[in-house]
Amino acid sequence: MSESLQVLMAVKDLNYFELYKETLGNNITYDEFVTIGLLGYLQGVLIPIILSIYTFFTYKKIKVNWLYKAVWVLLLLSSLIMKIMGFFIGSIFFYISIISTFLLLIYILLIKLK
Repeated sequence: MSESLQVLMAVKDLNYFELYKETLGNNITYDEFVTIGLLGYLQGVLIPIILSIYTFFTYKKIKVNWLYKAVWVLLLLSSLIMKIMGFFIGSIFFYISIISTFLLLIYILLIKLK
């Protein structure tokens, strides 16, 4: 939910859009800006969703092995780095999103192998 609110705040803020245009130095339209924001949103939300669905359907059959942990730790770590590189420092939702991803990463690391 924090990821959704973060993207909503970013794409609806015209000042942020103007800053984005000045930083890139090109003639990006507002529609393209919204599309870029939504693609970032999908990247931020898709990894935890797929992790949850995968774990729900396969946990009883294959349990947790080292490959499961390695793949999900790498995906969550890359997602965490991408969120940090977003630099939405002025938003509380930015921090909530980073903390929740970090907690999910710690949880996966603490799962015992079977």
